Amino acid sequence: MAEKDAKIARLARELADAQSKLKEFEERGTDAYMARKVETLLAAAQSARGQALDASLARSKAEGELRVLEKAIAEARGPAGWLLRRAARRVRPQTA
Repeated sequence: MAEKDAKIARLARELADAQSKLKEFEERGTDAYMARKVETLLAAAQSARGQALDASLARSKAEGELRVLEKAIAEARGPAGWLLRRAARRVRPQTA
């Protein structure tokens, strides 16, 4: 029973939202609605560009840290260096 009540409440909210949009169209026309939608889409695109830039910077930093670590392992001396290089070979993805 609670499930049906929740569905009725959700549908009532959706209906109220649709009615408010229709009322806005009637009062102000579609220009105001479209302007707000375009503004929202532009803000989302800007946010996505920022996230892509952050991801690119993080990847570059991680790749740089990996190169430093690989160099340190390659230059490690003695039995500990040998063990590190052996372990690194097992961890690296095998390329065919």
